[in-house]
Amino acid sequence: MAQAQGTPISGSSLVAEPRDRSSDAVIGFGRSACIAALGGLIVGLPMGVLNRVVMRIVAVMNGPTPFETDFGAKVLNFTPEGTTFLIVSTTIFAIVPALLYVGLRRLLPGGVLVGGLAFGVILAAVYATVIVDSLAHDFRFLGEPMVSAAMFVGLFVLFGLLIAPVVTWVDRRFSRDVSDGIAALYAIVGGLIALVAATGLFRGNWSWLLVVPLGYAMAISAGERTGARWVAQRRLVRAIGFLTLALPLALGLADLADELTLIAKA
Repeated sequence: MAQAQGTPISGSSLVAEPRDRSSDAVIGFGRSACIAALGGLIVGLPMGVLNRVVMRIVAVMNGPTPFETDFGAKVLNFTPEGTTFLIVSTTIFAIVPALLYVGLRRLLPGGVLVGGLAFGVILAAVYATVIVDSLAHDFRFLGEPMVSAAMFVGLFVLFGLLIAPVVTWVDRRFSRDVSDGIAALYAIVGGLIALVAATGLFRGNWSWLLVVPLGYAMAISAGERTGARWVAQRRLVRAIGFLTLALPLALGLADLADELTLIAKA
């Protein structure tokens, strides 16, 4: 007997309808935020320890100081409580630059190593002056201010070199083909992570300018999902991406250079 018209000849009718592109975009964003959060925590812990080691080196070079922090603790005077707080806070805050890396990595040059280095330099340019401040007691009265400043700037660059391979490793282990329940979890948890971490975007003098390349990177991602023709112009897309990163990088490096010059002359 002939197959009745309109009757399915396979079990394809039992396959769930694919999610629309807008849902895929939300899920993709949430997944990226989860990847960044996990990568940031993984890298943040050793960076917190290394941050304390650098502070200890600075203390050994300069000896005790009479200055106190805003919390009443002596500068370069170490306690178990202070060490624990620094490591934990560094580990958690590392989620912020990890999110920046996940958002910007498609605009960075080269592969994982070169891209990580480039991101580390960008990170140092827009955030290092929060720590390397020529008006702060830490650098006005230290015996080796330039050595201390160089070590703290180096931490930002090192973070970029570490976060790139870690995020790549985590990304490969987060499935893209997920159930509706996992997709909802990606969207909710990732959205909350991004919302909380977004406040850190404005902590640096020029970090707020990264909003432009982040928005551009999101536009590229959306264009890839919808099949937009302009995304196919890869050289042009990357060139525009480099230009959007050039402004915060240039302004940040100039600002950092000024601070280092003032510290050297102090």
